[in-house]
Amino acid sequence: MIAHRARWIFSCQSATKLDVWEDGCLVIGKDSRIAFVGPTSQGHKKYPKAQWTDHGKSSVLMPGFVDCHVHGPQIDMVGSAGQTLLRWLKEFAYPAELKYQNAAHANKGWKKFACALASSGTTHAAVYSTSSLEATESLMAELDRWGLRAHVGPVLMDRHAPRPLIGPASRQISGLQQLIKKWKQHPRIKPSIVLRFVPTSTKTLLELTSKIRQKYSDLIFQSHLAETQEEIKWVKKLYPKHRNYTAVYSDHELLNDRSLLGHGIYLERDELKLLKKFRSSVIHCPSSNLFLGSGLFSLKKVRESGVAVALGSDVGAGTSLFMPSVARSAYEVQALQGHFLSSAELLWLITGAGSKALGQKDSGTLARGMAADFVVLDGAYDPVLSDRMANAKKHEDRLAAILMLSHQSHVKLTCVDGKSVYRRD
Repeated sequence: MIAHRARWIFSCQSATKLDVWEDGCLVIGKDSRIAFVGPTSQGHKKYPKAQWTDHGKSSVLMPGFVDCHVHGPQIDMVGSAGQTLLRWLKEFAYPAELKYQNAAHANKGWKKFACALASSGTTHAAVYSTSSLEATESLMAELDRWGLRAHVGPVLMDRHAPRPLIGPASRQISGLQQLIKKWKQHPRIKPSIVLRFVPTSTKTLLELTSKIRQKYSDLIFQSHLAETQEEIKWVKKLYPKHRNYTAVYSDHELLNDRSLLGHGIYLERDELKLLKKFRSSVIHCPSSNLFLGSGLFSLKKVRESGVAVALGSDVGAGTSLFMPSVARSAYEVQALQGHFLSSAELLWLITGAGSKALGQKDSGTLARGMAADFVVLDGAYDPVLSDRMANAKKHEDRLAAILMLSHQSHVKLTCVDGKSVYRRD
């Protein structure tokens, strides 16, 4: 038995139910699952022979962060500024992805990406690779070596992108099918069906993707939706017979409760009804939306329509893989619209909501029997953060300070299934 003691433990059962333990501990059983979470005094009585680690008087333990929308190869060009989405793709994203056709570059890049995820406290991610099947397999192998959880797939597209990144739809689908058969039974790294977005998809690619989607309906499907007005106009021009952007996906039977649609800033009422009908999730990428000037996503409107929402870093259009930074951007985007999110809801969005969107029923919150996926933050060397944590009179305010003021360098330990995947020291 292994026990971790922290000054504060925070976890959410829902967007409104915050659990807090002051001087708390988390005990991991022999099955790598949580055996106990609660006050340290009780933990010591129940598990006196456990191997104890005390993380210090300024430590915070919480569920591992979940990133539901991130582009692996774009780690190379994060922070590339000065363009709106469609021009940004041409000038920065596609050139970065082209370099991953080279195996040596890909192997080096994936090591950097996996390390960046783990050192940011992310334990579970939905990842866009490149269109290269070989590069995608090396990414999956690297994430596996780090011990992370991920849903990964090659990016399907067969037009309106640089020629080396596209290919015949049938060949892409055939390669994806091989990847699925090889990785489908892996306990942590799962294959995913990744369609870049409608503008880079011919009718043939949509139809073939639909067939593999029906065959493997339990896999995560990832794509983009209604990120900018310019993109929406392009979709209407390319697919005029479909009543809206979301309908292109639904008409091709690509939507179900395992579908993750990135951004969704400009969704019409009928589109929200479709997403609710199929129980698909919208993945809000606030730092990316601000960086590219794409627009302000209304969490309140989407939530009130009955559609689930989780968060994604979207790196490289986003500027950080550290999910509390993404949560901070989400707070700011909603505040600009007069909707102020509680710290509990922010924590839920980067933990439990993400796990739910990814179909992971045994992680995302800290409770007996759940997977021991967690992160430890340490503010001991940061006097501003440590003082705010110590002097806050309410737990909600303390959590807000942690989410708003912490950064990647505060991550001390990241664990998946109770095993360390990153240690700061």
